[in-house]
Amino acid sequence: MATGTQDGPDLLGRTLGHYRILEQIGAGGMGVVYRARDQRLERDVALKLLPPGALSDAAARKRFRKEALALSRLNHPNIATVHDFDSQDGTDFLVTELVAGLTLGDKLLSGPLREKEVIQVGLQLADGLEAAHREGVIHRDLKPGNLRLTREGRLKILDFGLAKRVDPADQASMTQSLSEPGATAGTLAYMAPEQLKGERVDARSDLWAAGVVLYELSTGRRPFEGRTANALADQIFHAAVPSPHTLQPALSPHLVGIILKCLEKDAEDRYQSAKELLVDFRRLSKPATAPADRKRRLSLPRIAAVAGAAILLLAGLLWALVLRTPRTSEPARSTPVAAATSPRVSTGGKASRVAEANEYFEKAMLFLFTQDDLPRSREMLEQALDLDSHFAEARAWYGFTDVLMVGSGYSNDSGWLYKAEQEARQALRDDANSGRAHSTLAAAYMLEGRKELVPGEAAKALAANPADLDARTWLSNYYVLNGDYATADSLLKQILDKQPLFYPAHMNLGDSLRQQGDIPGAVLQFRKILEVDAQNNFAITGLAQTYMDAGDLANARKTLERGRPQDRKRYETRLTWVLLLALEGRKEEAAKEIDPELTKYCQSFVWTTLPMAEFYAVVGDTSQALTWLERAVSNGDERVEWFRRDPLLANLHRLPRFQQILESTAYRRQQRPSVPPAP
Repeated sequence: MATGTQDGPDLLGRTLGHYRILEQIGAGGMGVVYRARDQRLERDVALKLLPPGALSDAAARKRFRKEALALSRLNHPNIATVHDFDSQDGTDFLVTELVAGLTLGDKLLSGPLREKEVIQVGLQLADGLEAAHREGVIHRDLKPGNLRLTREGRLKILDFGLAKRVDPADQASMTQSLSEPGATAGTLAYMAPEQLKGERVDARSDLWAAGVVLYELSTGRRPFEGRTANALADQIFHAAVPSPHTLQPALSPHLVGIILKCLEKDAEDRYQSAKELLVDFRRLSKPATAPADRKRRLSLPRIAAVAGAAILLLAGLLWALVLRTPRTSEPARSTPVAAATSPRVSTGGKASRVAEANEYFEKAMLFLFTQDDLPRSREMLEQALDLDSHFAEARAWYGFTDVLMVGSGYSNDSGWLYKAEQEARQALRDDANSGRAHSTLAAAYMLEGRKELVPGEAAKALAANPADLDARTWLSNYYVLNGDYATADSLLKQILDKQPLFYPAHMNLGDSLRQQGDIPGAVLQFRKILEVDAQNNFAITGLAQTYMDAGDLANARKTLERGRPQDRKRYETRLTWVLLLALEGRKEEAAKEIDPELTKYCQSFVWTTLPMAEFYAVVGDTSQALTWLERAVSNGDERVEWFRRDPLLANLHRLPRFQQILESTAYRRQQRPSVPPAP
């Protein structure tokens, strides 16, 4: 047990929790930092001991624990990962990733950086801040000492110990930080005017600090200096920013313009988001091309063909990655790319004539396939479309990511589905043979409750690409919603015979088997996904639902708890937790989870309505349960056999109104013309 003071050497060799302290590596106003050994996971970490009394009461500890949880959700290559927060014998500590390398403060000891280095730092800094701000977290203490460069040149933003959690839906609503309520926190020379005044701090305050850092990296000096704190504050409030050109005349006007825009005293005149800053740095980082060279490059088919060949090599590598680690419903190709009549990207669609647009497209696919990072994938597709607005394959996939915003539980706004339709139709205007566009329409129609349109779009997608796995997957959804499990299962098994690692087919087959009462078969399908991707959110929620149907609530909870913290706020994850809490008898906790936003999500989409009927049936509110069941049917859910078997609807099974709903639904199904299975 560690019993010494945190600012003395007597902690070395001692243990806090399962962390053995090895050496002190830093100290500051927010605590002492040690290199420690995580004895459970056998890795070195950075362990920060917070100052005594920093969390002096239960409220402060609760605030910081909430903030630490928010920070642990920041999973980005330019942000040092938060691993843990704990307390032992009155000592509070935060555990983060241990980052080797020099801080920018260390680098500045040798003078200003070259412009190329400043641009690379700025690019990575903006990228990391954009990811943090997107999650509602601002840093509030950016400075060279909190920015470390690894040996490979990667920037890591350290020490979010002063970070302040902001609700993205309400920027005016903030929790208190570790510092005393109302106190000003940060490092004076890097603090924005509004921060110094104790006014509302938001993401733009971080962008001011980023501007100070970039100024210092470019010139070797800070933009504002003063012998006393009051003199320095007066400079920040009132003095004009000395142009970096006066200190480094060789700096490009573009970089100077970026720095000065960050340092506008009025936050309204600064960059309004880190994404805006990131876009400007991306433009600045692109190599300049002479106009004559650009014209010649675009007018020579031979050079375009060489670029296309390079893309094909990248596509082949990406396809191999996809087969090993599938992460989204991505269509296979019926013929090798090399046999196509025009250059193709890895998904089988036509490549853009702009090589850089193809590069961004492949990055987007990598984010989807290997990281399940929908926001970053969308950013890459936006970059591709900025370069070539008629890039049909990118446009169609961008539409599909609109569907995923709802289907993956990120949003409850049905407007995403109509936007997906618009993108798909634009893709068809750019390429009338875009199979991907028809797959996207099938997906959008399914979630909208217009399932009768799905077979037609799937057929068009398969006509354009007979090996389109995605089109077959949406068809299987269609058959399941109509209660035709045999046809759906046959279709899914055909997919898995050809592509055994295609996880959407395992997911759909597992859910189909669950609804048919084959619990072991369903468990097997979901585990096959988790063997490849241990944190696949669809597999985690599907497996948990299977355990709930079997009455194994302990394993259901264990399964849900293995999910990533950032996935906990996704709507479909929240729905699964609602059902588990209700089955555990924790009805009040479950009811608190059902806020207006979750209710809106459940009302709108075909797959999300029945769980609310299940919840109300479990808690004994049969009237509400029947209302939600009717809403599910009106949204296109006609699984009559499942309604009869569903153990969570057991309280409804003998009610006359329940029988009437089933009879009416069965009759409607009988009147619908049959759809032949896909070839």
